[in-house]
Amino acid sequence: MSDPQIPNPVQDQERLADRYARFVIRRRRFFIVSILVLTLILSWFIRDLDIRNDPDTLLPPANRYVATNAYTERHFGMGNLMVFALKVKAGDIYQP
Repeated sequence: MSDPQIPNPVQDQERLADRYARFVIRRRRFFIVSILVLTLILSWFIRDLDIRNDPDTLLPPANRYVATNAYTERHFGMGNLMVFALKVKAGDIYQP
């Protein structure tokens, strides 16, 4: 009961993928050389890349995480520091 006039989109996609694969395989040297040249060009510019991963500049100063980080930097010298203190009610830490 299937009408041969109705196109099947899955078969059309497969045909397009097959045509694209054949196109790339036929011109594989061109694609390999192009990718290598592009890689060399982009690797030349990587020396000018400046990556800044500072939480103080990524979020506004009023953000609670940035404010907590600034507080710990002011009081403890390091922003990524956690301090715990335990106080023993009786005895010492080795004797209950």
